[in-house]
Amino acid sequence: IDAMLFVVAAACAWLAHGCGASALRQHATATVIATIAVASAEDVYTAHLDATESECSDEACVLAARESHRPAEAAIALARVAVHAYRDAVEIANEADETPGLLGALVTAALRLAARWADVVAIMAGLGVTVPALPVLGGAQ
Repeated sequence: IDAMLFVVAAACAWLAHGCGASALRQHATATVIATIAVASAEDVYTAHLDATESECSDEACVLAARESHRPAEAAIALARVAVHAYRDAVEIANEADETPGLLGALVTAALRLAARWADVVAIMAGLGVTVPALPVLGGAQ
């Protein structure tokens, strides 16, 4: 988890570079690094869970081990969502840089963010935490 926090902090530092073509390449590189870091954290988590489960002698112990690892699993899932959202932002910035349709890029960004937020709501619900969903625009009241 500390490694993921470092990656998030490093990614935030990359944001200070702006959004020119060179900065967008740096952001794209940062998304690759963050993706690798999250995958590595997931590998470590899975190995630890496997080791914990292998020490169990009955199903109740396995279920308890899985339950105790749910917060870490959720943290990794949330980190994955954050990295995907960052990658979405870089892709949208690239599209906006190549085409004059800033409004279209902003709409795309909003739609992708809404989809990522739904993932956050689902992950947190798995932990028993209620996070408000985004309101449906133009939907029934």
